[in-house]
Amino acid sequence: MTKIINERLNRITALLADRNAIHLKELAEQLAISEITVRRNVQENRIGLKIVGGYVIKDDSYSQNAFNGTVKGVGYSLITESHKLVNEKRHIGNIAVDLIMDGDIVFIDGGSTTPFIAEFIPKSLFCTVICYSFSTLALLKQKPNCEIIMLGGRYNRNNQNFYGIASDNLLSDMRISKSFISCTGMSLEFGVMDSDRESIAIKKKVMSVSQKCYLAADTSKIDRVGAAFFADLKQFDALITNKYSSDNSKLESMKKEGLRVFS
Repeated sequence: MTKIINERLNRITALLADRNAIHLKELAEQLAISEITVRRNVQENRIGLKIVGGYVIKDDSYSQNAFNGTVKGVGYSLITESHKLVNEKRHIGNIAVDLIMDGDIVFIDGGSTTPFIAEFIPKSLFCTVICYSFSTLALLKQKPNCEIIMLGGRYNRNNQNFYGIASDNLLSDMRISKSFISCTGMSLEFGVMDSDRESIAIKKKVMSVSQKCYLAADTSKIDRVGAAFFADLKQFDALITNKYSSDNSKLESMKKEGLRVFS
């Protein structure tokens, strides 16, 4: 890497210190180079930055991998994530459970937030729950009136999810009453994103066969960017999140765009 390219990338990194994303056009103007050059410099020379939809963003997966001591290391640990914002996640779980009625067929996504939905399902509630998370399954086993449908396949030890090609066929025959979907990040600009492509395939399929779709995510996910887009905010019937203050302008902006919020 030449000195001038290194200086450009350091400047981009500095600009992203207090921003989530910068458009290629803006960077080209600030650096006095073409958008093509910005794109090439980022893609070819810098781990820690990436391009999504014409924007340069911080590559959070690299930061996590660096923390783990290797670029090829584990970028996500469910155990680690499950200990973050526990009160907020419990709050989300309580709200979600109030939406589940007797006789519902429910999908509970993988992730660190959605198992709290399974935890709070009353033992007296008769429902069917579809899941692909081992941690969710362990909680559902304690619900005597809950019929469990587990999507099987290969087990991922990092996120405790099962993945398999049979999941698509099984879900195609389902008519899900309510689905509770998790995400890595959400924003008005980029929509709803996740960093696990195998989970994304399941989320998309579930949403296509669900009567109601709810996004279950705490407010720390606002303006966080995941590796891949999987849905627009408008595709969800509501966002289930934790309580927030009236000065949370980002969430207020989402509500102004028509997103219902349960908190």
